[in-house]
Amino acid sequence: MLEALRSVLEESDQNYQVHGVPSAEEALLELRRISFDLLITDVRLPGMSGFELVGKVKDREPNLPIIMITAYASQQGRKVAEELGVAHYLAKPVDADLLTERVR
Repeated sequence: MLEALRSVLEESDQNYQVHGVPSAEEALLELRRISFDLLITDVRLPGMSGFELVGKVKDREPNLPIIMITAYASQQGRKVAEELGVAHYLAKPVDADLLTERVR
């Protein structure tokens, strides 16, 4: 999924620079090193969950926009995402056009 999202965004006409990492822990390390304009995360990740990641990120960078994606979309998950300040909560499979629209 990571590589598919990377391809969609890098091949769009917006010239995005995408940094992909395989876990929430690595995402937190990258967020300390580099300033990002957007975070896209899955709900289910190895180790820490996407919800836990969002909570930690929002504590440090409350204005960073976040898109969450999930294969297990639910009203409860959407509610938690909204409470955490997630900008968009998308169900898999993610439509490429919808994703690029939400990223813009």
